[in-house]
Amino acid sequence: CGTVTNLVQEHVVPVSKGGGTTKSNIVCACPSCNSSKGNKDMVEWYSRQPFYSTDRLTRIYNWIRGGDANAKQD
Repeated sequence: CGTVTNLVQEHVVPVSKGGGTTKSNIVCACPSCNSSKGNKDMVEWYSRQPFYSTDRLTRIYNWIRGGDANAKQD
């Protein structure tokens, strides 16, 4: 959503669905987004949000793959 303060860890693949607490499965999220995503699929949940951005999704994928998450910063 663009919030940059008071962020929490969000599991891309929920722990309840086999996701681990590893760098490749953790992204930052505000508490509200973290709560609303719950154990939903990250891409399915994110693509339905009013703040969805293909560029931001690309940066998330880059982070998960161990690349530079800021390479395509707005």
